[in-house]
Amino acid sequence: MIADERGNASQATQEWAQALAGYSNPLMFDTVPQLPCYAAISFERAGRPADADHALAAVGNLKFVDCYRFRADILDGRGDWEGAQQAYADAVNLAPDLPAAYYSWGVALARHGDLEGAIAKLAEANHRGPHWADPLKAWGDVLMKQGKTQEAQSKYDDALKYAPNWKQLRDAREVVAKLNG
Repeated sequence: MIADERGNASQATQEWAQALAGYSNPLMFDTVPQLPCYAAISFERAGRPADADHALAAVGNLKFVDCYRFRADILDGRGDWEGAQQAYADAVNLAPDLPAAYYSWGVALARHGDLEGAIAKLAEANHRGPHWADPLKAWGDVLMKQGKTQEAQSKYDDALKYAPNWKQLRDAREVVAKLNG
Protein backbone atom coordinates (compact mmCIF):
# COMPACT_ATOMS: atom_id res chain seq x y z
CA MET A 1 0.00 0.00 0.00
CA ILE A 2 2.88 2.35 0.74
CA ALA A 3 4.45 1.67 -2.64
CA ASP A 4 1.04 2.38 -4.24
CA GLU A 5 0.76 5.68 -2.35
CA ARG A 6 4.22 6.66 -3.53
CA GLY A 7 3.31 5.88 -7.13
CA ASN A 8 5.74 2.98 -7.46
CA ALA A 9 3.50 0.58 -9.40
CA SER A 10 6.29 -1.88 -10.11
CA GLN A 11 7.23 -2.31 -6.46
CA ALA A 12 3.58 -2.34 -5.39
CA THR A 13 2.57 -5.11 -7.75
CA GLN A 14 5.64 -7.14 -6.82
CA GLU A 15 4.79 -6.83 -3.13
CA TRP A 16 1.11 -7.59 -3.74
CA ALA A 17 2.06 -10.71 -5.69
CA GLN A 18 4.19 -11.86 -2.74
CA ALA A 19 1.38 -11.15 -0.29
CA LEU A 20 -1.14 -13.04 -2.40
CA ALA A 21 1.22 -16.01 -2.63
CA GLY A 22 0.65 -16.47 1.10
CA TYR A 23 -3.08 -15.92 0.87
CA SER A 24 -3.80 -19.65 0.83
CA ASN A 25 -2.35 -19.85 4.36
CA PRO A 26 -5.39 -19.94 6.72
CA LEU A 27 -3.71 -17.53 9.12
CA MET A 28 -3.32 -14.93 6.37
CA PHE A 29 -6.79 -15.58 5.00
CA ASP A 30 -8.47 -15.38 8.41
CA THR A 31 -6.62 -12.17 9.30
CA VAL A 32 -7.25 -10.20 6.10
CA PRO A 33 -9.72 -12.05 3.88
CA GLN A 34 -10.33 -9.01 1.64
CA LEU A 35 -6.59 -8.53 0.92
CA PRO A 36 -6.87 -9.56 -2.75
CA CYS A 37 -9.30 -6.71 -3.38
CA TYR A 38 -6.65 -4.17 -2.42
CA ALA A 39 -4.20 -5.97 -4.66
CA ALA A 40 -6.71 -5.88 -7.52
CA ILE A 41 -6.91 -2.11 -7.63
CA SER A 42 -3.12 -1.91 -7.57
CA PHE A 43 -2.77 -4.40 -10.40
CA GLU A 44 -5.34 -2.50 -12.45
CA ARG A 45 -3.50 0.81 -11.95
CA ALA A 46 -0.31 -0.91 -13.08
CA GLY A 47 -1.93 -2.06 -16.34
CA ARG A 48 -2.29 -5.68 -15.30
CA PRO A 49 -6.04 -6.30 -15.73
CA ALA A 50 -5.77 -10.10 -15.79
CA ASP A 51 -4.02 -10.02 -12.41
CA ALA A 52 -6.68 -7.63 -11.11
CA ASP A 53 -9.45 -9.99 -12.21
CA HIS A 54 -7.63 -12.96 -10.69
CA ALA A 55 -7.21 -11.12 -7.38
CA LEU A 56 -10.91 -10.23 -7.24
CA ALA A 57 -11.82 -13.83 -8.02
CA ALA A 58 -9.63 -15.01 -5.12
CA VAL A 59 -12.17 -13.83 -2.54
CA GLY A 60 -14.77 -16.14 -4.04
CA ASN A 61 -18.23 -15.79 -2.54
CA LEU A 62 -17.07 -13.59 0.32
CA LYS A 63 -18.68 -10.18 0.32
CA PHE A 64 -16.74 -7.07 1.33
CA VAL A 65 -17.62 -3.45 0.65
CA ASP A 66 -14.07 -2.68 -0.45
CA CYS A 67 -14.15 -5.53 -2.97
CA TYR A 68 -17.35 -4.21 -4.52
CA ARG A 69 -16.18 -0.60 -4.65
CA PHE A 70 -12.75 -1.51 -6.04
CA ARG A 71 -14.44 -3.70 -8.64
CA ALA A 72 -16.61 -0.71 -9.51
CA ASP A 73 -13.55 1.51 -9.85
CA ILE A 74 -11.94 -1.08 -12.11
CA LEU A 75 -15.05 -1.41 -14.28
CA ASP A 76 -15.27 2.38 -14.55
CA GLY A 77 -11.63 2.56 -15.60
CA ARG A 78 -12.32 -0.02 -18.28
CA GLY A 79 -15.20 2.04 -19.66
CA ASP A 80 -18.05 0.00 -18.18
CA TRP A 81 -19.85 2.83 -16.38
CA GLU A 82 -23.13 0.92 -16.20
CA GLY A 83 -21.43 -2.08 -14.59
CA ALA A 84 -19.49 0.22 -12.28
CA GLN A 85 -22.65 1.94 -11.07
CA GLN A 86 -24.22 -1.45 -10.35
CA ALA A 87 -21.13 -2.49 -8.37
CA TYR A 88 -21.23 0.78 -6.38
CA ALA A 89 -24.93 0.18 -5.68
CA ASP A 90 -24.14 -3.39 -4.60
CA ALA A 91 -21.48 -2.06 -2.21
CA VAL A 92 -23.94 0.40 -0.68
CA ASN A 93 -26.62 -2.29 -0.39
CA LEU A 94 -24.17 -4.69 1.23
CA ALA A 95 -23.35 -2.28 4.06
CA PRO A 96 -25.46 0.87 3.90
CA ASP A 97 -24.08 2.21 7.18
CA LEU A 98 -20.45 2.24 6.01
CA PRO A 99 -19.15 5.38 4.26
CA ALA A 100 -16.59 3.88 1.86
CA ALA A 101 -18.95 2.87 -0.95
CA TYR A 102 -20.72 6.23 -0.94
CA TYR A 103 -17.33 7.96 -1.07
CA SER A 104 -16.04 5.93 -4.02
CA TRP A 105 -19.32 6.36 -5.88
CA GLY A 106 -19.26 10.10 -5.26
CA VAL A 107 -15.71 10.44 -6.59
CA ALA A 108 -16.69 8.44 -9.69
CA LEU A 109 -19.77 10.58 -10.28
CA ALA A 110 -17.59 13.69 -10.10
CA ARG A 111 -15.23 12.20 -12.70
CA HIS A 112 -18.25 11.66 -14.93
CA GLY A 113 -19.44 15.24 -14.52
CA ASP A 114 -22.47 14.49 -12.34
CA LEU A 115 -21.50 17.04 -9.71
CA GLU A 116 -24.86 17.14 -7.93
CA GLY A 117 -24.93 13.34 -7.76
CA ALA A 118 -21.34 13.39 -6.47
CA ILE A 119 -22.25 15.85 -3.72
CA ALA A 120 -25.18 13.68 -2.66
CA LYS A 121 -22.98 10.58 -2.33
CA LEU A 122 -20.15 12.49 -0.62
CA ALA A 123 -22.62 14.04 1.82
CA GLU A 124 -23.91 10.55 2.61
CA ALA A 125 -20.34 9.31 3.10
CA ASN A 126 -19.72 12.22 5.46
CA HIS A 127 -22.94 11.44 7.32
CA ARG A 128 -21.91 7.78 7.74
CA GLY A 129 -18.29 8.62 8.65
CA PRO A 130 -18.31 12.15 10.07
CA HIS A 131 -14.66 12.06 11.17
CA TRP A 132 -13.30 10.83 7.84
CA ALA A 133 -11.55 13.61 5.93
CA ASP A 134 -11.61 12.04 2.46
CA PRO A 135 -15.30 12.67 1.66
CA LEU A 136 -15.01 16.23 2.92
CA LYS A 137 -11.98 16.93 0.74
CA ALA A 138 -13.66 15.37 -2.30
CA TRP A 139 -16.80 17.39 -1.56
CA GLY A 140 -14.66 20.53 -1.47
CA ASP A 141 -13.10 19.56 -4.80
CA VAL A 142 -16.56 19.22 -6.37
CA LEU A 143 -17.60 22.58 -4.97
CA MET A 144 -14.47 24.09 -6.52
CA LYS A 145 -15.48 22.66 -9.90
CA GLN A 146 -18.81 24.40 -9.42
CA GLY A 147 -17.09 27.69 -8.60
CA LYS A 148 -18.43 27.66 -5.04
CA THR A 149 -15.17 28.67 -3.40
CA GLN A 150 -16.56 29.78 -0.03
CA GLU A 151 -18.36 26.47 0.43
CA ALA A 152 -15.29 24.56 -0.77
CA GLN A 153 -13.11 26.35 1.78
CA SER A 154 -15.56 25.36 4.51
CA LYS A 155 -15.37 21.67 3.49
CA TYR A 156 -11.57 21.80 3.36
CA ASP A 157 -11.53 23.41 6.81
CA ASP A 158 -13.80 20.66 8.13
CA ALA A 159 -11.55 18.00 6.61
CA LEU A 160 -8.43 19.55 8.11
CA LYS A 161 -9.84 18.91 11.59
CA TYR A 162 -9.46 15.18 10.93
CA ALA A 163 -6.39 15.15 8.68
CA PRO A 164 -4.25 18.19 9.55
CA ASN A 165 -1.12 16.76 7.93
CA TRP A 166 -2.65 15.80 4.57
CA LYS A 167 -0.54 17.75 2.08
CA GLN A 168 -2.98 17.68 -0.85
CA LEU A 169 -5.75 18.88 1.43
CA ARG A 170 -3.63 21.69 2.84
CA ASP A 171 -2.62 22.67 -0.72
CA ALA A 172 -6.26 22.72 -1.87
CA ARG A 173 -7.20 24.83 1.18
CA GLU A 174 -4.40 27.28 0.39
CA VAL A 175 -5.52 27.68 -3.23
CA VAL A 176 -9.14 28.32 -2.28
CA ALA A 177 -8.15 30.73 0.47
CA LYS A 178 -6.22 32.81 -2.08
CA LEU A 179 -9.25 32.81 -4.38
CA ASN A 180 -11.49 33.93 -1.55
CA GLY A 181 -9.06 36.70 -0.60
